[in-house]
Amino acid sequence: MKKGINIWSFTSGTLLDKFKLAADAGFEGVEVAIGETGELGLDATKEDLLKIKKAANDLGLEIYSVCNDLVWGNSLTSPDAEERER
Repeated sequence: MKKGINIWSFTSGTLLDKFKLAADAGFEGVEVAIGETGELGLDATKEDLLKIKKAANDLGLEIYSVCNDLVWGNSLTSPDAEERER
C-alpha cells in the first residue's frame, strides 16, 4: 500500500517546501490543491504545471490526486448565475 498526504496538511511554505516535508516523512505521494491564485492557481500555465510535477517526481513523489477550494466561495446552487459559472 502506498501512503499519500493532502497538501493542506502543511500550514506554510511553497509547494516545493511541502513536497520536501512529505518526502522526508516517508510519504510516496501528495494530493495537490487548485485555488483561484497561487502556485497552482487558475492562471497556472502548462509549463507551471509541468514544473510542479517535476518537482514532486524529483523527490520521489507521485501526484495522486487534485482537490480544489474553489467551491467554498462559489456555490453550484447559488441563485447568482455568475457565481455558479465560476
